[in-house]
Amino acid sequence: MAQPGRAQRSGRWGRWFKSSRPDHFTSNKSIVIQDIHEYEQTQESLALLKILAQSRKSLNKGDVRLAADVFNELKTKMKNDSTS
Repeated sequence: MAQPGRAQRSGRWGRWFKSSRPDHFTSNKSIVIQDIHEYEQTQESLALLKILAQSRKSLNKGDVRLAADVFNELKTKMKNDSTS
């Protein structure tokens, strides 16, 4: 049986990469292949989880301030800057 030519292979891979569904292949080790949109969504989710973990760590250490206090400080600074 003849091996497919380079053009045939690239056409098949081109169609595969254009599909929006993720595929995965498993052998001795696993590899997961995702489309770019799903990859970006995964990266955004991981970034949000990291922010949540950092927030929880700050909360546990007591490094928190009331939002009202922060806004009052900002208003005072803005007022002082505008009068200078």
